[in-house]
Amino acid sequence: MGTSLSRSFHQEDEPMDKAEIYEKFKDTSRPVREMKCTTEEMDLANIPKANRDYCAHLYMDFMKCRRDWFPEMYRCSDLLHKYQHCTVHDIKHRMMDYERAKRLMAREKRRQSELIE
Repeated sequence: MGTSLSRSFHQEDEPMDKAEIYEKFKDTSRPVREMKCTTEEMDLANIPKANRDYCAHLYMDFMKCRRDWFPEMYRCSDLLHKYQHCTVHDIKHRMMDYERAKRLMAREKRRQSELIE
């Protein structure tokens, strides 16, 4: 009980895994987000694929601090806080992009139905 979705879910109304939809509704007024570390640097640091996002540079700093201060890892709490803050901000940014694309898809669908009528 309680493990089902709370609303009806229509796959065609969701912009999941559709890069062309995100390109179509791209907002040029926002600054472009760029990675601060390269793929080669992440490969050398052995960063797991799950952590290869816009916060990878902070993850690398945190892991280096953790390795340097192993028994006293509490000294890395400020770096951990920065990494977690960046991760939360990144998730929020991706959710806002997703909701914006979904909203614009619904608006376009609604306008097309109005033109047909």
